[in-house]
Amino acid sequence: MILRSLLVGALVLVSCGSLEDDGQSGALAGSKATAAPTQTAGRPVGAPATGEVRVKDDFGGWSIDRPAAWFDMPQALHGSALRNLEFGPNDFPPPPGTVGLSLRLETVHPGEEGLDLEGFASRRVWTATCAACRKILERGDLVIAGQPAKFFSVYQNQPSPLEQFEPRLYWLVRSPFFDDRVVVITSGPTTSPARDELERIVATIQFFRPAPPILVPTRTKAEIIASLSGAGRTVTRSEAKLMLYRDFERAYNDVLRAASGGPTAVYSATDPDTLVWVVAFTGSGSILPMKGGGPPGSGAVRTPTPWAWSITVLPAREPYSWGGPSMGGPEATWPAWFDQLVDRST
Repeated sequence: MILRSLLVGALVLVSCGSLEDDGQSGALAGSKATAAPTQTAGRPVGAPATGEVRVKDDFGGWSIDRPAAWFDMPQALHGSALRNLEFGPNDFPPPPGTVGLSLRLETVHPGEEGLDLEGFASRRVWTATCAACRKILERGDLVIAGQPAKFFSVYQNQPSPLEQFEPRLYWLVRSPFFDDRVVVITSGPTTSPARDELERIVATIQFFRPAPPILVPTRTKAEIIASLSGAGRTVTRSEAKLMLYRDFERAYNDVLRAASGGPTAVYSATDPDTLVWVVAFTGSGSILPMKGGGPPGSGAVRTPTPWAWSITVLPAREPYSWGGPSMGGPEATWPAWFDQLVDRST
């Protein structure tokens, strides 16, 4: 079975050195408590201050006010990146003198519901995966938009050129309108003279009732099925179902758990409210990745495995530049669990 997940954001490599993680050092009483309004329904309240621009995500249910001279760009997971210099999607690392902040909604996966914000950060937010690779320099409790929040300054041992952005500032808070998301705000480096400005920007965050997911596809079922055809490929049967990604992922993980007899599960960085087509098909003429032999470059023979069935996940609305998990096998058997999936297009 093959799984291909969408990667969101920049790929960050970590060099594991020794930093002696000290969970008690540098305890602060925040950075800094906000005076922003508490939650509202449907839209942020008021207007941004003079010289500021309001950035918001209607489906994420949040807004933040940035200086008018800054720039912003939407990001995955109902997020946004703010910088003091104009930038594009591939501008990494940022040039010297860049001050920036990013905000995103991270999904709380099954088994993580009982984690507090620091436990969630330890599992899902810190770049360094080993305790010896990071050091919490500051931590504190504060309030963001009327909600209890956590603040951290964290140093993580990273290779050049990423070390220039360490240590970084982190704020974590839960929106009152989502029970399965954590709002993660990242900025830095901590030593930047603009730290006060970054803290002031975070203080402008508001939460409001998110718009419901759009359930109307911009690619039809016929278009999705037609996209499966190709030179040398024969499709003998195909069906497509319209779903939210969360519903597909839940069903897929149920299948994995049943097959393994244990708690096996796979999670993607895809937003759970993303509208997707889940397509099942049988036929011949395509292959799964090479099987057998040794690793690539070893000289060992690796033979292609022809498929007889496959399930793939494709976006139903723009952007179309990504693909979800894809799985299949050589057995000439229709995947029966696909038939149990609920189709939102009917």
